[in-house]
Amino acid sequence: MGCCERKQAHLDELITYENEELKSNSINEKPEKELNINFKSAPRKKPEEEINKLHDILRNKLSSDPNNKIEVEEMKLDEFEKEIEKNKKANEILLNNQNELNLIKYEGEDILFQSPPLKFQNKNNEIEYYSGTFDNKGNFCGIGTLITKDKNIYNGSFKNGLFDGKGIFVNENGNYYFGDWKNGKIEGKGKTILNNKILYEGDYINNEKNGFGKENYDDGSYYEGNFENNEKKGFGKYTFKDGSYYEGNFENNLYNGKGEFHWNDGRIYKGNFNNGLINGKGNFIWKDGSNYEGNYLNGIKQGQGVYSWTDGKKYIGNFINNEPHGNGLITIGDKQFNSKFRYGKFISNLDSQNSTNRTEN
Repeated sequence: MGCCERKQAHLDELITYENEELKSNSINEKPEKELNINFKSAPRKKPEEEINKLHDILRNKLSSDPNNKIEVEEMKLDEFEKEIEKNKKANEILLNNQNELNLIKYEGEDILFQSPPLKFQNKNNEIEYYSGTFDNKGNFCGIGTLITKDKNIYNGSFKNGLFDGKGIFVNENGNYYFGDWKNGKIEGKGKTILNNKILYEGDYINNEKNGFGKENYDDGSYYEGNFENNEKKGFGKYTFKDGSYYEGNFENNLYNGKGEFHWNDGRIYKGNFNNGLINGKGNFIWKDGSNYEGNYLNGIKQGQGVYSWTDGKKYIGNFINNEPHGNGLITIGDKQFNSKFRYGKFISNLDSQNSTNRTEN
């Protein structure tokens, strides 16, 4: 065979190979392949084989503990839905949140198997139901719905058999949490609903309020600010039902450190707090403009301070139990007088030569 003939034969062979490649990727096979991209599994020409394989995995997994043998029973979808409907409050909540639930997507890379709804029953006749996808180890994985033996319902994302991703957990009383999960624990952003009212909405870590959030209380008051391990800690604002509020630093759920308290009648205190009480140096301003600036102890004026009246008069001196006590300086306009008080009662003007109270202690 000549050189030209060998080249032509090689070309024909190459064309034949490329045509076979094109045929193997023909349009007839694309829908099947694309359909399975969502599950990241092999083409399912025989779905019943996959389900049987999954059931074998589950039986081996669930029967590995001889003291807690679990039976698996396949269900029809309408039977599973009836189990959800038995919890009327939970069913209503799931329906009300259906639009948000439909947006939840599984973010993992596991190979997922779709199965009909399943019923799990242990030796104590405790029953759980699950509808959704599994990984190839028999763990709940992907998007699914679990009805627990306590009749609680979780709908959302799973990974390695645990709540992971976004999901809603509804208890038998209709109270629920909707938000982020990680390794079976509440972690990320979410909201807890109690008696149809938002109890808390914000950041969580390890099942506890951590980070920024808003907590509402039965009396109509609420707190917005930082949490650490379920406690108010750091900067925040607590607003009372009557409109009064504290804004500042918290520690151990109490006002601690620098802050401001605003009463709904116009009074304002700015200064230090300790264990929920006004303590240390601060400035108290009344609605009429009079103010006290000085030391406090457990909410009362105690120690050195300055009290200023709206007409310009001032008292500079010592206080005990909110009252001037001891020697002090009174300023009226451009005049100053050394005076003496006893528990708020004016005793004498120490600058007066004719005072009949000069010798009183």
